[in-house]
Amino acid sequence: MTEREPSPGEALAASLRRAATILATAGREDAAAELQTRLTALLEPEMRVAFVGPFKSGKGSLINSLLNVNVCPTDADQPSTSVVELRYGEEFEVAGTDGSQGTLDARLPRALLKLGVVLIDVPGVPGAGSSEHERALEVASTCDAVVWVCSAGRELTADDLSVVRSLHTICPQLAVALAKSDLYPAAEAIRERDEQLLRTLDGRCPVTVTSARLRRAGLDRQDSELDALSGVPHLVNFIARDLRAQVQIGRVRRVAAEAVATIQQERWRLDRAEEALREPSEAEARLRAAQERLQRARTSGARWRTELREAFSDAANAAANDLKNRIATVLREAEEEIGRRDPSKAWSEIEARLRQQLRQAVIENNALLETRVLEATRTVADRLDAELHDVDRMLGFDPAAEALTATEHELSVELGRISFLDLGMSTVRGAYLPGLMFSALASAAGLAVTVATGGVVAVAAAALGGRAFVQERERQLKRQRQEAMKAVRRYTEEISAASRQALQDGIAEVRSAMAERFINITVELESSANDALYEARRAAQTDVADRNRRLAEVEAQRRALAEVDAAIRTHIPEAP
Repeated sequence: MTEREPSPGEALAASLRRAATILATAGREDAAAELQTRLTALLEPEMRVAFVGPFKSGKGSLINSLLNVNVCPTDADQPSTSVVELRYGEEFEVAGTDGSQGTLDARLPRALLKLGVVLIDVPGVPGAGSSEHERALEVASTCDAVVWVCSAGRELTADDLSVVRSLHTICPQLAVALAKSDLYPAAEAIRERDEQLLRTLDGRCPVTVTSARLRRAGLDRQDSELDALSGVPHLVNFIARDLRAQVQIGRVRRVAAEAVATIQQERWRLDRAEEALREPSEAEARLRAAQERLQRARTSGARWRTELREAFSDAANAAANDLKNRIATVLREAEEEIGRRDPSKAWSEIEARLRQQLRQAVIENNALLETRVLEATRTVADRLDAELHDVDRMLGFDPAAEALTATEHELSVELGRISFLDLGMSTVRGAYLPGLMFSALASAAGLAVTVATGGVVAVAAAALGGRAFVQERERQLKRQRQEAMKAVRRYTEEISAASRQALQDGIAEVRSAMAERFINITVELESSANDALYEARRAAQTDVADRNRRLAEVEAQRRALAEVDAAIRTHIPEAP
């Protein structure tokens, strides 16, 4: 019987274990521990999939149909406000806290969940920029994939696409499920149009037509054709097979790139040690020159530091201008609405729309900001490469390769930790928009006419003459609109000022983290150069027999790491 060929993940795990053993035996416990950390990330058993969609989209029913169980709430009149996480368990049990920000953890024995899949039911999103949209993004940031669930009765709206794009920015593995297809004969045509609309996203976004009702009927009647017609088995297979494979490929590629950077560093260290043992004098001179170059690269006057300040400053300015323009657009639209409506009657609607539009402005600005920060980091890595162009000749190693590979992952971790979105959203939540009480004095009858956010005091009409009342009402309306515009301007100014500060603080923190990362790269290189220099000096003072014995040890470690390095590169899968 032919043995099954190991998957890329299994092959990488075996190589990481072997490399960690080699490094630990060689006394490089820190590098071995680093590879063990990569191995833990690779072997993460769970794949978290968030299901997000508008209210009444059929999201809960679809998740229930995937598992053939009634766990997620499906009452359209009383939508759930809790996040529900469903994972495998030998027996059915539910734990957690229900409520506006609660999370329920349900465990149940289902084949899909036994694969390590965790299905997450996220409360409905009424639209882009809503507080529910914000919460959906927070959940998506912890997930490996997102499924957007919407009605099969219409194609994706501009608002849908805005939410989907923001989710895709947070979690690139994205799919769309069209629900309730049994109610809409044109569901397949809608699917084709949605696929065209989604082609603007970076990467493939499959669209599946589903019906929880047909799924239930097919299972109840044990009718496999009806079950297949529901589209749910296709979605189950997609999650269990295709999506799991894509997520695993992403993990393997990321972990492999990080492991190769670590092993390359150790191979370089052994290469320098071998050179030092063979030609101590020549190696010492070359290593001293490299040390000086690396030390200069850490000084405050190094060109890459200037590039870092300028690149991150440009990113901050671009994001600040973008946010300023977005807030100005929101303010202009709010003022136009106030000019068309009676603030005393429509204030609650105006306020709600203003808050929603500001949330959406922050979300869209956040996507731009993270893109510009990543571009800035790549620019700085290129500059560091240029500054160390002669070090790779001295040392036989290109530090920029490790700089860019390791730093991009470090950056993603740093962005996730700081979360510009959280900073911006906390600004919107924290700013104060007063509930306005509009008042005016009507002197014609000596009666105070008070206009509150609920409506007009009706007795004013009896106290004033017809035309006088109309004029007085127009005067009041004009004053109310002025007060409303002042309140909106103060609110947006507060949002703008606080957002700029949050943006500057976040950029400064990421810039500091990236500077530290780049400095650590030069420190690691210099540390390895110091080790090799020590080896060269010791070699110059030892007899031939001891030198040859040490040379044999180094050569054996070099060969072993070279074999592991080659094995890892061989098993890195192509990007999906």
